[in-house]
Amino acid sequence: MRYWLIHCWAHARRKFFELMKDQPIAREAVKRISDIYHIESEAKKSINPLEALAEVRRTVVGPLVTSFFERLVERSEFVLPKSSLGIAINYTLERRASLERFLDDPRIPMDNNQSERDLRHVVIGRKNWNFAGSYEGAERLATFFTLMQSCRRAKLNPWVYLTHGFSVIEDHSSLRTYRI
Repeated sequence: MRYWLIHCWAHARRKFFELMKDQPIAREAVKRISDIYHIESEAKKSINPLEALAEVRRTVVGPLVTSFFERLVERSEFVLPKSSLGIAINYTLERRASLERFLDDPRIPMDNNQSERDLRHVVIGRKNWNFAGSYEGAERLATFFTLMQSCRRAKLNPWVYLTHGFSVIEDHSSLRTYRI
């Protein structure tokens, strides 16, 4: 299996969004990225979202992304590289290949916002997790949180899933062998 680095469009957009008030180039970049997100969103509402998304990415989004990067290259010639806008443009241009990867596979999302939302509760409670008791306890806690988030993403009730799982594990033949 081959792994590719994929960068997040939301992070690239954020760099320009912070400069929108003062920079017309930043406003244009945010508008173009927002248009791409809107087209993606509409394609996902289809009966068969993966097929629709693949077709839309190939015919509509791909040319928009190419145009976006061409425009950034044009604009970069008139912007100081160390300015805030120059940094935003360079950040995006340096990641062009990994930002374009989502065009190749409809299963690849444009951003990692969902993953970041899933991890938010862990980050917020980070100080509490320091008291897991031991390294092994922290690993178990991480496994538990992963299981909980997986249930939520699969639209399963975590309590029902875990209750059922523990009742099945209790009667599993490999566990009966090792009971003392």
